Amino acid sequence: CKASHEMAAHHCIGTGADERRHWLAPDKAAALESTVQAIAVAGKGISACDESGRTINPRFANVGIEATEEMRRVYRETLFSAPGATDCLTAVILDPETVFQQDSNGTPFPEVLAKQGLIPGVKPSLTVYKLPGTNQETYMQGLDGLSERCAKYAAASRLYAIAAARCPHITPSPRRRYYAAGCRFAKWRSPLTIDVAAGTPSALAIETNCRDLARYALICQAEGLVPIVEPDLVLKGAHSLEDAVEANARVLGE
Repeated sequence: CKASHEMAAHHCIGTGADERRHWLAPDKAAALESTVQAIAVAGKGISACDESGRTINPRFANVGIEATEEMRRVYRETLFSAPGATDCLTAVILDPETVFQQDSNGTPFPEVLAKQGLIPGVKPSLTVYKLPGTNQETYMQGLDGLSERCAKYAAASRLYAIAAARCPHITPSPRRRYYAAGCRFAKWRSPLTIDVAAGTPSALAIETNCRDLARYALICQAEGLVPIVEPDLVLKGAHSLEDAVEANARVLGE
């Protein structure tokens, strides 16, 4: 959160530079920081339950489970009702479909998590596409309309009964349904591949994905969501450890 805030300020020069460096209102910055502190607890982690239907349906099919929205809902409910989760977790990342689903008692899943002291988050990205001008490298789509997607789910609904125990000072705008549904953070993953012979990750792919991640982080903060920024160098490949270190250094230095 703080790193993304500072990154936005890096190139702020000229008249009004100080104001631009502190574009986020103090109360909003404090709310984001409160969420960060609640998530980043030593010895605990975040559960990523954000597989889309494209990802999870083939897994269901492989074990003979019907790939339907209802079966995905039942599967999520099984995960979220597992005892002892709070001993190991502070937060859970949800697919947008799951954000607006309910358990068998009619309780929205974000509320189910919040009642256990777990902070709900959302994966707002869409899907990867080939980046033209590269050797089959990709970038994550979803920036266009991102702020609108977080705001368009307008609704006053019973979905907001959320996370008061963890973030009691936060009052969501009724225009922000991700937020009103209880989400307090987001995660955006931009995969990058290492192939020394193919020259990947290329400078173009690194710059494109990192700049997109920066824009995503700014939009999320403006909407009250803590951004998890994930430039993900895929582990698979024939590269060496030294190659991986070099690629990671280039990505993190962007």
